[in-house]
Amino acid sequence: MLAVVKDDILEMNVMSRVKDSGETVWSVSVRRGGHIQSIVGTECSFEGTAEILLKDLAADLANGTWEIGTMNGRPYARPLVG
Repeated sequence: MLAVVKDDILEMNVMSRVKDSGETVWSVSVRRGGHIQSIVGTECSFEGTAEILLKDLAADLANGTWEIGTMNGRPYARPLVG
């Protein structure tokens, strides 16, 4: 999914990974700086939940109520204040 944010286009998707415990989890990912990384705080136990989160987050980014920040080299979503 492509999300247009201000003058930028973000490539977003749902990705899966297997935790050390063997559990498969899904999260929303974004391509930033040529790397695809999962967004902190978007980990879900079900793929369908992650897909809903992806659509909602993309809409919030496009309308300017949320933004993608970076902390410790990992992307995270945060609401815009004020």
